Amino acid sequence: MENLKEIVKILDDKKGENIVAFNISPVSALADYMVICTCNSEVHLNAITDALLYAMKRKGVMPIGVDGTGKSKWVCIDFGDVIVHLMTEDSRNFYDLESIWGDCDKVNVFNVGQ
Repeated sequence: MENLKEIVKILDDKKGENIVAFNISPVSALADYMVICTCNSEVHLNAITDALLYAMKRKGVMPIGVDGTGKSKWVCIDFGDVIVHLMTEDSRNFYDLESIWGDCDKVNVFNVGQ
């Protein structure tokens, strides 16, 4: 939960939009939480990706995997307990991850840990 709280704070600080988180632990052994965040451009997506990786590394949290960096409209970062999807609005609408994971409980991302 601590990583989730920190990730959401970083995404919000870097002007990520429509941040949602799901508790996927009841249905997935991959992670406890999944976060989806919209970035307003590919440049913004890359900037948020870099900022998130840098900030989490400073906290001693290294990603297990990062996919989609460079010229991409969707970056997926696996921090072990939290999987983060950073997407442009077009990609988010097209892939519609919320409908795939919609049966999972949403986490109130701005009250995490309070």
